[in-house]
Amino acid sequence: MNPAFSQNGYFVLKGLFASNELHELRKVLTAYHAAWITRNNAAYTKGAVNSAYITSREQLDAAARQVLFQFIS
Repeated sequence: MNPAFSQNGYFVLKGLFASNELHELRKVLTAYHAAWITRNNAAYTKGAVNSAYITSREQLDAAARQVLFQFIS
């Protein structure tokens, strides 16, 4: 087992994804989370950090969902 995983519970694989893939993903996730905070401000101010239902059609438009699903797959 990777020593970093044993020590930290995770490890980093640098260079696994191209920077343009991560840039598109970051744009989608940042926009989603900002909208989630707006819709769930009361929960967020109490410490909620789980922005659930990220792949829901109600949360993201088709293009943004496509970016997520392409990354996941």
